[in-house]
Amino acid sequence: VVIDLEFGDLMEEKEKKSMAYQLGICYSANCKAVVPAQIHVTGLGSGMGDVVRKVCSGVEHWAVHMSDETYLESPALAERKTNLVYLTADSEHELEDFKDDEVYIIGGIVDRNRYKNLTLNKANEQGIRHARLPIRDHLKMSGTHVLTVNQTLDIIHAQLELRDWDQAMDRAVPMRK
Repeated sequence: VVIDLEFGDLMEEKEKKSMAYQLGICYSANCKAVVPAQIHVTGLGSGMGDVVRKVCSGVEHWAVHMSDETYLESPALAERKTNLVYLTADSEHELEDFKDDEVYIIGGIVDRNRYKNLTLNKANEQGIRHARLPIRDHLKMSGTHVLTVNQTLDIIHAQLELRDWDQAMDRAVPMRK
């Protein structure tokens, strides 16, 4: 799983801190997950690196791949472009299940829905496949189907463990949604 932090220049300082806080929640959740994911945090050079280092104590000791570069520039990911799938609520393609050979990208932005289709447009511009989680089929949600980064990772963890979208959504998505 890649957490794409290339959107630092589009966020207010408060939103950047919120994103860094979510990153800390993601790391903690991944450490506790029955089926943890290999995490890559990319795009720290977009103005998010300093914020992450301030908000997330001990980040330099985390067992994740951290990179100032974009995921397309990252040596660990650049050669796997055909295996990249950007998870975006705006995609018309619905994800059926997670595959071991694919790398799933979560857009690391807190924007209060200011930027419609931001991650979808990015995926299309970069020629990367995209998909949305099957939330609409498995949950009755009030309001938007856009989730936080940590909620998205929670769904990934739950689905990897349970292999059942209904159960995964029930476990991972807060009742208020």
